[in-house]
Amino acid sequence: MSAIEFEINGPVDQPRKKLLLPRTSKFGEWFDPARNHIDIIPRNQWDEIVAARKEEDVSLRKVVWNVLDQNGRGSCAQEQGCGANMLLRAFAGEENVKLNPWPNYYRVTGGRDNGSSIDSAYRYGKEWGWIPMSLCPRSGSFKRQSQSLWDEAQKYRFDEIYDVSGQDEFVSCLLKGFPVGYGRHGHAILAVEYLGNYKFKYLNSWGSWTDCNDRGFGIDDIRRDLGGYGMFASRTVLAQAG
Repeated sequence: MSAIEFEINGPVDQPRKKLLLPRTSKFGEWFDPARNHIDIIPRNQWDEIVAARKEEDVSLRKVVWNVLDQNGRGSCAQEQGCGANMLLRAFAGEENVKLNPWPNYYRVTGGRDNGSSIDSAYRYGKEWGWIPMSLCPRSGSFKRQSQSLWDEAQKYRFDEIYDVSGQDEFVSCLLKGFPVGYGRHGHAILAVEYLGNYKFKYLNSWGSWTDCNDRGFGIDDIRRDLGGYGMFASRTVLAQAG
């Protein structure tokens, strides 16, 4: 596995804007409920599965290519969705293509840096995809993009998105390899691995952020209120066209 790339767009003391908005859709309106597609794992089996994953050395966290940095913008929902897409492609053994969340953020907000919702990030990540940074770097990308770039973005769309409800669905998704996007305190983050004892690891979008001594990652607890902004599981991404 190659080293993780940490995106650094500004000074480390740059204020972190939190502009996550409430979900736009009702539960099940845009995405099918996860329970219709994912078997719920009984709680008395969680620790056994965690132990088996450790023994096999299988973890979504271990295949993360890039940790994004929203660089003071309120684009956390788009960063999280884009990060989920790259993570899933890495786990599937696809080529490491770094994707840019800002063209989607610009398009969703109409060019205003006033935040967005997680469900809109996933909906349009499935409809539009994301433009590769090699074609559209962060610098100058918060603007209207050409149709040819959006045509290229179609190669990097989500395939499956599910609405998640409750702790049992949340953990079952993680144990089955579905990262779960959620929000707390006005900020969107991506759950990537259930650790046991109600704890799980999440991927942030603040570059090489080190508050938890695990660069770019942190630890949260499923017993907290995680569903206030909606929770969304994603898995398969469409393969690149030839």
